[in-house]
Amino acid sequence: MGGAVEEILYDRMKTAVIGEDEAGVVTYNAALVALLNHYGTVPRACQPYRARTKGKVERPFRYIRQDFFLARTFRNMDDLNAQFDAWRTGVANPRVHATTRQVVDEAFAGEVAHLKPLPAVPYSAVLTVERRVSMSVQN
Repeated sequence: MGGAVEEILYDRMKTAVIGEDEAGVVTYNAALVALLNHYGTVPRACQPYRARTKGKVERPFRYIRQDFFLARTFRNMDDLNAQFDAWRTGVANPRVHATTRQVVDEAFAGEVAHLKPLPAVPYSAVLTVERRVSMSVQN
């Protein structure tokens, strides 16, 4: 996208929100907070049980699944990325969005000025997996 946003609105999924205290202070996943701090972005949690708080953030995934992925094959990840980039620039972004009635590329161009510059160094993500092992006694 060429920049970072000020704030990201999250659903109450466990990968983002760990819990909330009696005062309403939300506790976020530490790994998420580390990532967002790197980009100077702040998390904000949706109100619990308020679907309208979130808006339509999941709708694009249905569009991508139905319009891009159906009836396609890919040789490898590079082929998938190349096909997706061609579809995104040739089909998805030049279209008039059904809800906003704006051309997607033009709407995004208006948002670019509000993005914060990216840090000089990309975020270094390391996948960690926790395993619990119990000791078994054999006779």
